[in-house]
Amino acid sequence: MTQRSHTTQVLQNYFDITDVRTRYNPTALEVQMLNLAGIELEGLGLRANRELNQTLQTVPSAIDNLGVYHSSTVPSSLLTGPDQTTFSSVVGLFGSTPTTLSLYDDTLPVPSRVEVDPRGPVSMPNPLLFTVVGIGDDLTQTYAVQYINPGSFPVPNKLTVWLDQVGGNLLNVILTITGIVAPQPAWVAERVTTTEVLTLTSEGMGLSTNRWASISKIAIRNLPVGVQLRGWSMPFNMPACLDPGRPYSIPDDRDITYSRYWQIDQTNSLLHETYMVGNFTGLEDINTYAISDIMVDVAVEPYTSGMYLASNGRLYYVDRREYQPDLTFTGLTVEPLYGLQVTTDLIKTGSTRYVILSAQPYANFGQIFNYRYTVIMGGSASLMVLYSILPDGSLGPADAGWRQGTPKDVSFALTSPGDYEFRLEMQDINGTTYFDVVPWRNFELSPLKTIDMSSLVDGIQGLAFDSYGQLWVWNGSYAIPLKLHYDGYVFDADTSTIFVTEPFDSLQIT
Repeated sequence: MTQRSHTTQVLQNYFDITDVRTRYNPTALEVQMLNLAGIELEGLGLRANRELNQTLQTVPSAIDNLGVYHSSTVPSSLLTGPDQTTFSSVVGLFGSTPTTLSLYDDTLPVPSRVEVDPRGPVSMPNPLLFTVVGIGDDLTQTYAVQYINPGSFPVPNKLTVWLDQVGGNLLNVILTITGIVAPQPAWVAERVTTTEVLTLTSEGMGLSTNRWASISKIAIRNLPVGVQLRGWSMPFNMPACLDPGRPYSIPDDRDITYSRYWQIDQTNSLLHETYMVGNFTGLEDINTYAISDIMVDVAVEPYTSGMYLASNGRLYYVDRREYQPDLTFTGLTVEPLYGLQVTTDLIKTGSTRYVILSAQPYANFGQIFNYRYTVIMGGSASLMVLYSILPDGSLGPADAGWRQGTPKDVSFALTSPGDYEFRLEMQDINGTTYFDVVPWRNFELSPLKTIDMSSLVDGIQGLAFDSYGQLWVWNGSYAIPLKLHYDGYVFDADTSTIFVTEPFDSLQIT
């Protein structure tokens, strides 16, 4: 399957605003062509951002194996084949205990196993430091200045805040934070206080610039009546998890990007990929993913394409990039009278997901006589069956569904995960048949790795990365740092050297 870059929609948005054919459908022919450039741009951006942030304070611990690799020169007798960069098998040995190694990908570092970090658990009865609700006078728009005293952080970290219950208020909330930053000087006399101003102008997550050891006081100004502000020392169980490296754009706003978030829906067993529309409307779905376990929290891995989810006893590693189905019909010989548009039906919620099939008028739309929607579905290629879609959204026989006049919208239930291929078929007044096709994927979560945590952690209630890129789980009483192992290798053909992520006693290479 083809990965779809988040930059592909931005590239689409540069088409003329009157061209409805290219800017909405995430699987159209134009998208697949632009996606080739989008994927390259995304990869370059990921690596550039990583290099720009490679300081002692921000280097993520889950990337590049902390920069620690163990090297060994590969004998020239093993490098006589036509391709000297590929091995069919690499096995690391601790004594006589073998471990099969995989090619290491630092843009998607899949862990092979997990341990509790030797630093051990840190007492954290509640990562939520405070909850403040705005008070004052709405008529005069004068709001009380409120003060809170969070105190010491169990783990030095950036302050994470979430602003919601915004209603119709315009926002310019100002937090003046006073405290001691981390790391602290060894001498107590040198531990001076620092002040930072954090301004929040929209609903959603905010993050301090400083990493705090303790915060003695926060002054909160301009918090409108009824608007809620919460703060965490570690972002466990946030209302939604920010995906900072992958902003989202929509065709209607062209030059504006929005924050992308991930949110767990335990009631309907769904993982929601969402974006923050604006001040007043909250989170809106981009995609939804069916999940088979009861997830408790989600954490986006910094500077990679990966993401972790946790249930009470398991840890899941997934590729958070969107996958799109292949487009079987890659071109049209004649422009259709209407173009098919497929979008998520945001009105219908629940475990069964719906899409809306609608028609966008093209140049000769006035010549339409009748139309119908059809769908090919069924799972594997050998089981795919063509159905007509009736006006009420139900399935009909392959030769049914024709209606006269202008195409009307239809809401269609995606009853099972997998690929669907929708088609809008049209006939003009002369009996000429036209069609437009859109493939659509009904996602389900497909972890790259599932790790049993029951022997390591007594239950998981939260999952988060700190500002150093360290992964933590929270069991309700303690924050527990995790040590990730990758059992990976990288081969440098120029020096005939193989680098491995673990200090094995020896290697067996086939």
